[in-house]
Amino acid sequence: MSTSSLTAKTVVVADDTAFVRDRFQTALEGAGHKAISVKSAAELLARIRTDINTIDLVVLDLRLPHAPGVELVRSIRRLDDGRLPILVFSGTIASADEVRELASL
Repeated sequence: MSTSSLTAKTVVVADDTAFVRDRFQTALEGAGHKAISVKSAAELLARIRTDINTIDLVVLDLRLPHAPGVELVRSIRRLDDGRLPILVFSGTIASADEVRELASL
């Protein structure tokens, strides 16, 4: 299947590290998708509020500053009614309970 037969998706990448955002953006755009980079929880929530109908996926660093991961996912769910797929990544996982809680959201 060629990339031209795929539908381009809009992916929001939320990470406070520029290098990580840039790597995701390069990979997504190289695959024919649109990448929107944000560096904070506030920026992410504002982008979701504004563009919820055009976003296909959120790639979320679980350890954004000033935004506990589970609470941030809850905030997204209050805005999107469970509609947006969220891919969570992190260098550290606090506990199995955190994983279970995220999975339930």
